[in-house]
Amino acid sequence: MAFITVKRPALNRLIEFENAEEVLNFLKREDELWGWTASEKINSQVAQVAAHRYRPGWTEAIKAEAKNVIDNPSEARFFESLISQLTQRFGNPRTEWCSIDQESWQIHRLAQQDPEAAAAALAVLTGLDHQINDNLFESRHSLRRGRAVGYAILANVDPEMMDALKISAESIRAGLVRDADDLSNVLSNAVATSRQTMSAIAEQAQAQRDGIQESTARATESNQATFEKLKSDLQGITAAYEIQMQLRGPVRYWQVRAAQHRKSSCYASIALVIFAIVAVSVLWCLFERAASHLPTGGEAIPYAALFKSTAFALLMTSILFWAARILLRIYLSAYHLATDAEERRTMIMTFLALTKSQSVEEKDRALILTALFRPGSDGIVKDDAAPEVGALIQTILRRP
Repeated sequence: MAFITVKRPALNRLIEFENAEEVLNFLKREDELWGWTASEKINSQVAQVAAHRYRPGWTEAIKAEAKNVIDNPSEARFFESLISQLTQRFGNPRTEWCSIDQESWQIHRLAQQDPEAAAAALAVLTGLDHQINDNLFESRHSLRRGRAVGYAILANVDPEMMDALKISAESIRAGLVRDADDLSNVLSNAVATSRQTMSAIAEQAQAQRDGIQESTARATESNQATFEKLKSDLQGITAAYEIQMQLRGPVRYWQVRAAQHRKSSCYASIALVIFAIVAVSVLWCLFERAASHLPTGGEAIPYAALFKSTAFALLMTSILFWAARILLRIYLSAYHLATDAEERRTMIMTFLALTKSQSVEEKDRALILTALFRPGSDGIVKDDAAPEVGALIQTILRRP
């Protein structure tokens, strides 16, 4: 519960104090708040109507009673006297405004600029503005301003709102100007940076374009070289295929001929060996039988018998050797034909390989084909004499 409560009926407000010290502090604020009422700039009539009730000095009696209460807390008469003076002061509608009211401080701020306008506003707040001569309002702008401020305060409109709005607008405008300058600087920097970036991008694009053109040129040359190589290889393969298709028959023919002659030479060699064994055995038997007809007791051999035996031996030997010679010639002919067929087949395969690698020219082609398609030999030995041993050995060693 408050120590002292003062009612202000006209304003329907209260003033509450917890102790006498708060009363003294309140009175000090009152002296500060209403000090402007002693200004000489206020018209005398206006001051007489409203300001004279708030001039400094009215707080001294109340301060004295508050000090008495502090010094004599047990004396009820000092306390009652303090309450009486506070009620008499602030219960009066003409002096009820005090430092706890926001309106009082609004008038105080106006008084810092125009004390006479503040006095007129105070007259409006206390309801005494009608006592001021209308001629003064017509002739003095400060009074009209003070009246307007007073009515604005009564209407709960801050009279400093326009100034505040103006200051706020100026502040906003200054902020917008600063922001515009900052934005202009940012845009200028952005434009400069973008130009540098675009220049760098253009240089990089040109470098990449040059690099791409160079790479494209190299790739084109490489692709052209690869194409030419593939074209050449394809031409070689095509030519080799065509020639292979043309020479497939001859290759097969000489392969079959070589196999046939090789088989014939094998059969001939086997027959020759068997015949040689049989011939030796037959000659041995014949010589034994012819010798059995000759005398064995040391008797003289008749010439007729000797001639007969000798002629028979020579005849049989000649027949067997002649037969052996025929078998040998058959073997040599088959071996010669097989070797010739294999040589021709090898020449054809080598020619195909050279054609695929495009190592054969037209003049070489004519020479190779002439040698390849020369007339074949029947392999028969033309000489009627017996084959030489050296030639036989050389022929055998030629076999791959």
